[in-house]
Amino acid sequence: AIAAIATAAAAGGAAAAAAAPAAADDKSKDGDGARDGSGDGDNDGKGGGGDGDGGEAGDGGGSDSGTATAAAATTTTPTPTPTPTPTPTAPKHRMQYILCPQGIRVGSTVISSIDGPVDVQPGNAMPLRDMPIGTVVHNVELTPGKGGQLCRAAGTSAQLLEKDPARKLALLRLASKEIRFVRWDGLATVGVCSNPEHKNQSLGKAGRNRWKGRRPRVRGVAMNPVDHPHGGGEGKTAGGRPSC
Repeated sequence: AIAAIATAAAAGGAAAAAAAPAAADDKSKDGDGARDGSGDGDNDGKGGGGDGDGGEAGDGGGSDSGTATAAAATTTTPTPTPTPTPTPTAPKHRMQYILCPQGIRVGSTVISSIDGPVDVQPGNAMPLRDMPIGTVVHNVELTPGKGGQLCRAAGTSAQLLEKDPARKLALLRLASKEIRFVRWDGLATVGVCSNPEHKNQSLGKAGRNRWKGRRPRVRGVAMNPVDHPHGGGEGKTAGGRPSC
């Protein structure tokens, strides 16, 4: 038994002695690999790491290169997105009502001008200074820019009699036969206001006036003396008092 143990110990020592040179060779190879790896890592640091079994130096070179690449990526300016060109839109048209002149129909074209004369046709509007003498007009402005104030009722009109450039006035004859001066830079519309038969309309009943908001009007002679100066008396009499 003692001889067997001695033999085993001798065999183990020989194996350990044989393993030691092998370990030394492996360490020398690792050292060469480390040196090769460090050299490759240093030389190829920008490329991102060492070759083969390089050691810590090769790995370090690769990590530094990756950090530099990430920093360069973060400082890159993004390409601006081009702004889309807006699509042109059609011009906006202003719609508004006008007094209907006599003689125009659906689809007729009317012109309004403040800068100069236009055709003397029903519905066209221009300052009185640009109209020829004798023109029949309606919807006449008294104050330029305020809007028409004269001859706006159905079937009414005025006639331009003369123009006074010194005073910048125009003379008009109204429907009531009144003759008056107005400012000649005020607008007026050519023609007669439509629906001249409106004055001949018969309402037919009191309710149509009430639809328009008009309340009844009681005659003074039908009231009592306390309610109106014409009130009182026997029958249809004024009571001998002067009229209001």
